[in-house]
Amino acid sequence: MEDFKRKLQSVGIETFVKYFNVFKENQNESSNEPIFEEFNAKNEEWAKSSYCSKASGGKKIFRLKMEIETLDYIANHATHVDGHTKKLAAELLKEEIRLKRLLLEE
Repeated sequence: MEDFKRKLQSVGIETFVKYFNVFKENQNESSNEPIFEEFNAKNEEWAKSSYCSKASGGKKIFRLKMEIETLDYIANHATHVDGHTKKLAAELLKEEIRLKRLLLEE
């Protein structure tokens, strides 16, 4: 459990939820450039080093298959998280669980 929390700290809760699908789609890419393009499109004003740590950390959560555990933590256990972010995390969690069940049924 602690491993995903460390990764989540480097990404940021709101960033992980906001860019969840971008991290998911690019989890196996060696380059972070597609993620950086999304950050730029949303006018994120982070330092270059923050771009790197957020992109790498977000992808790592998926590569370690900890995205459901991370969303559950955000939606149901994290403190100091705004209601919109918690609600979006709960919606993403529900969808990810549905997709995992579909894959298991195949």
